[in-house]
Amino acid sequence: SGSPNYEAFLDLENKTGLAVAFALRPVNWWSFGVTGKGFLVTDQLVSIPLNISEFAADPDSATASINTAIEDAAKASPTQQVVGYDVGNLFFFQGSNIDLRLATVVRDVGGATISEGSLDGLVDVEAGETPAVVEETPKEKPQAIDVGVGLTLHTQSSFIHFAADIKDYQNAYNAPDFKRYALGVKAHFARWVALGAGVRHGYG
Repeated sequence: SGSPNYEAFLDLENKTGLAVAFALRPVNWWSFGVTGKGFLVTDQLVSIPLNISEFAADPDSATASINTAIEDAAKASPTQQVVGYDVGNLFFFQGSNIDLRLATVVRDVGGATISEGSLDGLVDVEAGETPAVVEETPKEKPQAIDVGVGLTLHTQSSFIHFAADIKDYQNAYNAPDFKRYALGVKAHFARWVALGAGVRHGYG
């Protein structure tokens, strides 16, 4: 359009947290685990105006102005607190020529709690800024169930393994099917030749 003004679009994202996990094996064919997790998440798309004439006149000053705008946008971005836990099970049945594995993971059991609001310590207190006081509004991240199945046919020296995974079995996040399913097969013959193939979308 010939205008000297443009915009830069930035996705400001930060995640900090802690996860604590433990696992048990009550019997030799069943393993059970629980993971508790808590995160602070900031994610916001912001636009920064760019004036090309300002860059031409004084590049250093224009760059400093952009950096300040980015910092201000980052400090103003709302922070989400996410608290939840996952539960996983692995069942393994081994035979002389057939092995079967079944795995399930329930993510965010009962729905992870999400609260929004500014938190102390996430602003530049040394610069004299006062942490904003925002009333937190609890929300929930839906529960999702992942399922995986593995079947192995084997002899003493060779095997063929089939695997299938379904992410979010009940589709709580309304994702398209091609992002939720994964299939694979791997074969090993006489300990010398190995072949494998699979289908999986790299999303998430």
